[in-house]
Amino acid sequence: MRSRLHRRNQRNGGPRHFVLAALAVLSAIPDAAYPQEAQVPHEMLIRHVDHIMIGGDDPEKYFLLFSQKLSLPVAGPFQQFDTFASGSVSFGNLVVEFGRGPHFRPGLTGVALDPYSLPKILAALDSRGVAHTVPAPAYRKDSQGEYLAYTTVGFPILAPGNVFLCQFNSDMVRRFAGQLSHQERRAKYLSDLQGRGGGPLGIESVMELVIGVRDLAAGQRGWSILLGPSLAGQEGVWRIGSGPAIHLVASHEDRLMYLRVKVKSVATARAFLKSEQLLGLDAEREISIDRSGSGGADIRFVQ
Repeated sequence: MRSRLHRRNQRNGGPRHFVLAALAVLSAIPDAAYPQEAQVPHEMLIRHVDHIMIGGDDPEKYFLLFSQKLSLPVAGPFQQFDTFASGSVSFGNLVVEFGRGPHFRPGLTGVALDPYSLPKILAALDSRGVAHTVPAPAYRKDSQGEYLAYTTVGFPILAPGNVFLCQFNSDMVRRFAGQLSHQERRAKYLSDLQGRGGGPLGIESVMELVIGVRDLAAGQRGWSILLGPSLAGQEGVWRIGSGPAIHLVASHEDRLMYLRVKVKSVATARAFLKSEQLLGLDAEREISIDRSGSGGADIRFVQ
């Protein structure tokens, strides 16, 4: 299996196409594939949820909606590459990538976790027999030659399966981000969003990513491998650094369900979405953008 995974390593991706290699190899692995006691100190593993992928029929339209009409900072302009196209925006503490290509599909497609140190994580997990895909480096070319852009590692044991680590090459990040590190870029996006007042929706940050799992107990064991124990009194909920929380809930299928975004005023956000004919769910304390404008993704807003 390892040699087959190596053959899938991508060498032509762009810095905003985060997961071709990782998503290509994800498949279901039985619960017995990892020991229940396989715990690694979470503080040495994951810094935060870094970005989410969203597909859909017209990703450029969704990208323009969020970057222009909703006034979210652009994390990466919409570009066409060899086999895919994508662009990304920042919600302050989370980047959302809209794209089309072999591994994009409507709705929430993939979750990228930012590791502190990929070699340390893999060494710790390998020593405990925890299953993961082979590290897949992605390369780009420019006038100066080929260079490493990022490396991904998939975790099929983490329901719903399309979850992966993504470590950016620090030299590449500074090369294309005016000498800013990846973490400095995140801070800049948050500052930009705050300077815009959160846009017309008054967005402040993404509170949580809600994930549905068929086997809640097994799902919690799997996620605990990377994230440590869930919050006291909140089983299946992990808060990771400055990014959104991970929240597992019981579901009839394993799937990424929705993002819950904090806004300054639900009433203000509702009025704007209604005026633009973009209002989906309309409850007293929680609303959503119509999925036709978000690539089929369920993105909800609360105060």
